[in-house]
Amino acid sequence: MIVGELRLLNDGVAMDWTQGDNGVPGRLGDDGFFASKKYVEDHQLRLGSPIALEFPSGKKVSVRLKGVWKEPQGGSPFANVSISTELLDKYVPRPQDLMVLINMPGGVSDANTATLKRDVKNFADAKVQTRDEFKSNFEAPINKLLNLLYALLALSVFAMRLVPRQFFPPSDRPELLVNLTLPQSAAIYATERSSAGRRRNTPIGAYSFRTR
Repeated sequence: MIVGELRLLNDGVAMDWTQGDNGVPGRLGDDGFFASKKYVEDHQLRLGSPIALEFPSGKKVSVRLKGVWKEPQGGSPFANVSISTELLDKYVPRPQDLMVLINMPGGVSDANTATLKRDVKNFADAKVQTRDEFKSNFEAPINKLLNLLYALLALSVFAMRLVPRQFFPPSDRPELLVNLTLPQSAAIYATERSSAGRRRNTPIGAYSFRTR
C-alpha cells in the first residue's frame, strides 16, 4: 500500500490508466483506492468492487475500487493498492514517508539539488536523487543479477569443452551379445531351451540374450 498527496500525483508521475483518468487520485477520499491492472485481474475486481483494509491498530475499513492503472515495465514505486493521505492519517497517528516526489520549478539543476539537500540535511536517512539517479539506482541490482547470469552462462559454455564426449563409457568386461529370433508368439520356455543349448556350447563367461 502506498499513499501520498495524490491530488498532485500526476504532476510528477505519468500513469497509464486503463480504467479512470488522472482525476482518480484526487477523488479517492476516505473510502476509495486505485490498484494495478494485474492486482485487479488476479482478484477479479471491477470498478466499485470493495476490499477490506486492516491498519496496524486493528481497525478494518472497507474501500471501493475507483481506478485501474497499468504498471510500467521494469517496476514501479507504487504497490498494488493505493489509498489517500486522508484515509491513512485517519487511522495511522504517526506515518512515515518512504518516498517523496517533488516537481521543482526549473526542473533538475545544481541550484535546486543544493536547495533540497539543505532542506533535508537534518534528516539522517533522507537522500536526494534526481529522476535519472533514482532510475539508475532502482535498476542497479537487476543489472548486477543479469551480469552474474551472463557470466555463469559463459563459464558453463567454456566448461563444456572440458567434458569428455562419450555416449557409452569404455568397458573392459568381455561380453557377447546374441540376438535370438524365434517365431512370433513363441513360448518363453522355448526361448529358455534354445538359449540354454547355446550357453553350453559357447566357452564365454558372460552372456546377454535378447529375444524378439
